[in-house]
Amino acid sequence: MRAGTTSGLDIYVVCKSPPDFPGKFTCRRHTINRGGDGGTEISPEVLVAERIEPIRAEMKQRGLYRLPRFPNDDPVIVECWL
Repeated sequence: MRAGTTSGLDIYVVCKSPPDFPGKFTCRRHTINRGGDGGTEISPEVLVAERIEPIRAEMKQRGLYRLPRFPNDDPVIVECWL
């Protein structure tokens, strides 16, 4: 997964055991589009790891900041990075 130039806000969402990668941690880039529609695009690229630490290390290397999950988030969401 590479950081790209987008026309919106990129949020990297870390999940634990999502349906497509049971038992693994994943990280996908979600882009909240600018403009009136407020649509969100999810990158087809995904980081997959056995443990969360390698994903966190990658996000820190990119200079991103961690946000804990919100109580209303889907239960598979562990944290987000901006």
